[in-house]
Amino acid sequence: MSRNDLRLQGNYWAHIMRGSHPCRCLFRDRKKGRSMPKDRSGANSPSWKGGRTVDPRGYVLILVGKDHPLADVRGYAYEHRLIAQEQIDHPLTSKEQVHHDNERKGDNTPGNLIVAASGAAHRFFHRKPGSNLQHPDEPNSEVTCLCGCGARFLRYDGSGRPRDYVSGHNPQDAWLRDAAERAVLAGAATVAEIAQTLPAHKAGALKVALSFLAKQGKIVRRLQGIYGPPGSLPLRQQTMILCACGCGQSTEKYDKWKRPRTYILGHARRGKTLLCKKP
Repeated sequence: MSRNDLRLQGNYWAHIMRGSHPCRCLFRDRKKGRSMPKDRSGANSPSWKGGRTVDPRGYVLILVGKDHPLADVRGYAYEHRLIAQEQIDHPLTSKEQVHHDNERKGDNTPGNLIVAASGAAHRFFHRKPGSNLQHPDEPNSEVTCLCGCGARFLRYDGSGRPRDYVSGHNPQDAWLRDAAERAVLAGAATVAEIAQTLPAHKAGALKVALSFLAKQGKIVRRLQGIYGPPGSLPLRQQTMILCACGCGQSTEKYDKWKRPRTYILGHARRGKTLLCKKP
């Protein structure tokens, strides 16, 4: 009989006191004055392993007490941080991180631990071989553009990637620049429209080619992501167009993502049926 059935019958507590309920041992001990089970945490636990445990990531934790500066709220501290702190002449700070030289998180021998001054210095040890990203302590000096224009700029960008050219000055394939210029002169305005008229090319190469053409004056950048032939005016304001469904209402030509629109939202054709009604 389930507990809910006993409750419905009104005999729930009667079954407990009579000893036919799973909780009968608890009430018997209280009734006879026996002491309750002692604390089963820590060394009193049947699963006690001497204060040493491994977290799901593979790091070893040691029970050092809640008063230890490296301990968490449970009183455990990472073994690799405890051993690394013994090797240096100052207490380990929260910014300092410990790197395992052989990439084995459970190997906390002193010769396998390297103290990194910051998270950026620790990530440097995990870079792929041959990486040319900026080193944590490397200065970001000025360099000259390799195209010969004489412009100077910082060697590394905000993400630590090295640069050799000013944006738009790096050499591009001539066929891509010529094809992009022909597409703009033919009426293609947005980057997506220009890309549809071109064969397969590398990602990002088209934007660089368009930027190069705009700086040379062969095309005009009317708005971010929108280009036009020489002599075109900047699109400081949106161009209004009539809805192609024939309702007579006007809308802005480009949405907030610079995509051209033909219909007002909800007026698009689906097959041969118009979703809007003419006035």
